Amino acid sequence: MVMPLNSPQPTFLLPPSGEITESPEEVPADGLCLSATGNLQLPPLIFGGASFCNSYNNDSYLESLLPLRTVRTALRYGITAFDTSAYYGPSEIVLGAALKSLESEFPRSSYKLMTKAGRYGIEREDFDYSPATIRKSVERSLSRLHTSYLDVVYLHDVEFVADEVMPRREGDHRPALDTEAALYGLAPGQEAKVWGEGDQRVLNAYAELQKLQSEGVIKHIGITGFPLPTLLRLALLILHTPPYKPIDIILSYSHSNLQNPSFASFAPILRSRAHVSQLVAASPLNMGLLTPRPPVWHPAPEALREAVRRAVGVVAGAKALVEGGKEYGNGVEQEHGKGGGGGWEGGLPDVALGYAMREGALFGHGHGKDDRSSSSSGGKSLDNGGGGSGNNGDEDGKQVINGDRVVDGNGSGIGNENLAQVQTQVETQTQTQTETTRATTNTSTNTGTTGREIPCVVGLSSPAEVHAAVKAWRAVQLLNPSELAKRQEIEKRVVGIFEESGYLGWSWASPSSAPALAPALAPGSGSGSTHN
Repeated sequence: MVMPLNSPQPTFLLPPSGEITESPEEVPADGLCLSATGNLQLPPLIFGGASFCNSYNNDSYLESLLPLRTVRTALRYGITAFDTSAYYGPSEIVLGAALKSLESEFPRSSYKLMTKAGRYGIEREDFDYSPATIRKSVERSLSRLHTSYLDVVYLHDVEFVADEVMPRREGDHRPALDTEAALYGLAPGQEAKVWGEGDQRVLNAYAELQKLQSEGVIKHIGITGFPLPTLLRLALLILHTPPYKPIDIILSYSHSNLQNPSFASFAPILRSRAHVSQLVAASPLNMGLLTPRPPVWHPAPEALREAVRRAVGVVAGAKALVEGGKEYGNGVEQEHGKGGGGGWEGGLPDVALGYAMREGALFGHGHGKDDRSSSSSGGKSLDNGGGGSGNNGDEDGKQVINGDRVVDGNGSGIGNENLAQVQTQVETQTQTQTETTRATTNTSTNTGTTGREIPCVVGLSSPAEVHAAVKAWRAVQLLNPSELAKRQEIEKRVVGIFEESGYLGWSWASPSSAPALAPALAPGSGSGSTHN
């Protein structure tokens, strides 16, 4: 339910939080506290507000107290940044109502509000980057969120507006950083080039955000999108266009996960060459792909889906995969007919979540140099999707809420089906820490990090999902060497499957040739956040 700027706005009225009886499930569990780091002082987990829309939850949910209880639980854990968008239906309104009700406990200064402007529908024609619309959109967001300022405003899904400067629309784009730089408009000397009317529209819209920033309405401004070369090219273009200031923040989705770790290659360049001070990642489960049942609308071709099925089997160990006389199960390679059994608690989603959350922290310690595997240039061609035709039929490009392809990136929830497994996996790993580290109301403790971490956006629809997200984050922060080695071993095996298939580092085309609303996620059909 995307609402044009001039459409009537729904109202969600909530009483002051003091009049709302707290439920036991809202009490934070003892353990390591989330700490705000970096120039923008963002927590490692950012609340993905796309879950507050009809594509994930129906009207009865949105009109209930559950969004408020979810927000309150998150804030008490230290999840003090909220990502939303003008494109996410009533998300800004629902989130704003919850925060307004909670203002006595959590004043405006205690959290960050991050929203987006420029996208107001599914199709290309639903993008409006005109300066007047950008300003009007920001003004509406201020009203919806009951605030006089916004901490971050992005231009939403810039690849739908900017000129397309790419030698291919899908595949592995990491050669853009070296051998194919000129083909992507990234060679030295190309930084200030405006390739067409699309680029100019982006510059005009960004200039309007700069005006709003100078007026004190916005603190930080940035861009979001899917193709990493496009994000880098536009960041360089903005840096080399008057007033020659770097972008404050960039959000990328589906590029910091087990199937596609490309963000690790682009992040150092975005920082060193484009001087972007803050990076944010979204969609740790690659829009639900890294789960036992990927959504039917996902743009992954069949060969990639088959690789995911193999990965699910390897991690679960429930159905042994026999290759070359060896059986893969329980996270370790077993001689066929020996050992095995059990399986990794939480399955592939837990492995993927842990990988994404740990990778975000590792970016702050020099991790993430160009680590392309040999499959980038050898083996199956990644230019056409590892042997595919590049035409994904009806599944290609189906979207609902954002350029992150069906809410996911900015509203990526852990999902009820995996919730219990994630909780079980991390429970024992956090128990031993409760005597020395406690989660307290609206408190963060510096954990000695470098401040260069990349926060992860996770969609949350209930206090239970908040608990699960924090537990998953805590688990990977507190791993002892033995536990870390086990996790890295299973991650290595999963990554190996994608490399063998030719799809490691593979990105789908965005925008697709035929964007369409995913029928399974039509407005009002959802009842919970199920994909990330």
